[in-house]
Amino acid sequence: MFFKKISEIHLITFLFIVFFIININLHGFIFGHEGHAGPHILAASINGESINWDFFFDDIIIDDNGYSNYSLYNHHPKLIFYLYGIIYSLVNDLTIILPLSYTVSYFFNFIGIFFIYKVIIHQTSNYKLAVFSILALIGVSNIASFLNLSTFDSLSIISAALLYLLMIDYDKKSHIINLVGWIVTILFLFNISWYNHLIFYVFIGIKFLKSLFNGDIASFFTLKKTLINFSALICTTLIIIFIINDFNSIDKIKLIGDSSAKGFGNKAFLGFNFYESIFQLIQYFAKSLPIILILFFLYTIRKNFKKIHLNKNKVDVIITLFVSTLVFFLLDFRWNMIHNFLGIYIATFTVIIITNLISKININVTIILIQFVFSITIASYYFWLDYKESTKTEYIMKSLEELNIKSSEKRFIYLEGGLSVSELSDKEIPQNFNKGRLFLIGSLPISKGFVRNPVYGQTIILKKDGTFKLY
Repeated sequence: MFFKKISEIHLITFLFIVFFIININLHGFIFGHEGHAGPHILAASINGESINWDFFFDDIIIDDNGYSNYSLYNHHPKLIFYLYGIIYSLVNDLTIILPLSYTVSYFFNFIGIFFIYKVIIHQTSNYKLAVFSILALIGVSNIASFLNLSTFDSLSIISAALLYLLMIDYDKKSHIINLVGWIVTILFLFNISWYNHLIFYVFIGIKFLKSLFNGDIASFFTLKKTLINFSALICTTLIIIFIINDFNSIDKIKLIGDSSAKGFGNKAFLGFNFYESIFQLIQYFAKSLPIILILFFLYTIRKNFKKIHLNKNKVDVIITLFVSTLVFFLLDFRWNMIHNFLGIYIATFTVIIITNLISKININVTIILIQFVFSITIASYYFWLDYKESTKTEYIMKSLEELNIKSSEKRFIYLEGGLSVSELSDKEIPQNFNKGRLFLIGSLPISKGFVRNPVYGQTIILKKDGTFKLY
């Protein structure tokens, strides 16, 4: 009765306000890897907008001859960099760049959460289940801690939801408008993240093998499937060609270090021994799965197995999630352990899949309230970590602003020691900084980039204690 009296707009507004309040008042850098990856992506986005939309750089250092040297960051699809770059090209106040990035990311994530809520309502017509599900999603550590993370992963929730819908619809007959809609969706998804590419190709690989083993290979090459698969393949191919072309076209630009793509493959399985790896995996999935929803699901199937709604398409999606996760870990175990970004996809897919499996099950209000308290507690915990780190580091942007440097009067940035960010060891990084934060400082509107030697009257010195002074 309680839920029938509250409209969905009231509920969504309430959740939006609660988590918006949790994520405001962050004016400095945030906690953990989020406080590294976010500034890193922002730096590349700002550099792409201010230097050349074809290339994205995270580190810029000016040599003694006045020539710029760059560290290329062009190995991701570019859509999210364009979005952030356009937004921050309008910002002149240094103190609002970080709060704005958190707010933008929060809006992106909340759009994904609201979209999942509408999908569940449409597929199950179960209002209480939809409420329970989005609370379960918000209560996952890798969701709650990433709500304000300023990277392409702020679109991961809606990406996972769209991928799920595409997979469920894949075998159905479609009219031309529906087909065009899915092709446009693929173009959107594939220009966000490589995760979307791999997950989709694992799915169609499973579909192909099934049709092959069933002796019905023709079913895989229907007009709809062929157009969708061909569109995906063309999109992936073009992105790879553009990236390779970027590397080949950059002969006139001096690069810092290795220009090859960073990330997958270079440190696979290194850094953890067997027992440590098992522990890390347990911890990883504990932070990536909706625990209360899973426990409720296990309790439900024990008592109401006949009410579990399972079909071939959902089995294919479940297999896709399992195989994709395995492939990502095989590609680079250590990278995934450190970044946890895959956890956003795991959490989102798990919530949508379980919700559809128990769509005919009645949800008790008590379990929803338990999930609500749990989700608020998890979100509050990560907010507290972010708030402490933000409070500790908010002086950084304020101290830059207090130098009263106009954006039209750009200065060089000098790190004591004269090294570029890419060349710094952990011990040489200034207090309360990491490389991602340094990349952002060197990419701000008032910066020309880092220099090895300070230029009198044109340089900001970043001291070892993390403070700035004019030179």
